Amino acid sequence: MPLGMRIAVLLGLIVAMVLRSWVEAWVAVWQGDDGPRQAGQTTLDPRAHVDWLGTMVLPLLVSLSGSQVLFAFPKPLQLDLLYHPSPYRLVFFARLAGCVFHFVLAALLILFLRPLLEALPPNPAREKLVLFFLISAISNLGVAFILLLPIPPATGALLLGWLLPRGWREHLIFNTRLIYAGILLLLIALMLPSVQKLILAGITDTLELYFKLLAVPTEPLLGILRPR
Repeated sequence: MPLGMRIAVLLGLIVAMVLRSWVEAWVAVWQGDDGPRQAGQTTLDPRAHVDWLGTMVLPLLVSLSGSQVLFAFPKPLQLDLLYHPSPYRLVFFARLAGCVFHFVLAALLILFLRPLLEALPPNPAREKLVLFFLISAISNLGVAFILLLPIPPATGALLLGWLLPRGWREHLIFNTRLIYAGILLLLIALMLPSVQKLILAGITDTLELYFKLLAVPTEPLLGILRPR
């Protein structure tokens, strides 16, 4: 991927992180937790959502490593878990909203491809726009599938947590050691070829479904993606 395109995709991913954090904040407020509002996370101001390590440094390092799957995360939500009647439910639905957001954003990016391919004649400028929307969609799907991995604090682990007794379940959100160990395990898992293959398979199947449901012509895309 050319350097300019890589930078554009990274910037698009940062914007996606800001929007995802904003969505999660409002879902938490909707559930009765005013912590995100008091912390200023219900605004679209990037400063309220950007985590310099997770939103800036991590995706840059992953991109430079040549990984096929980009990953980033926004600033953690400021939640009043100790004062909420159902803290696990609060965290689960906020994070689930963030995961669903990435699937929806990827679908919207794919949806833009159809008028783009129909309205503009084939030329290098159109190819760059198509690549940006397509790679940005792939990046968002990659983040969504990473969030679905059953490793705390990912959404997938919280989903499986509903099968655990309540006391054990809440370790997934209150046990700091478990959370930090899970983050380390998640980063290690993302370096494993088998995990990358699983995520890429999910991305590919979802893209095919989006192309079919949104009636996006694939032949022009194959022409753009085919090596010259």
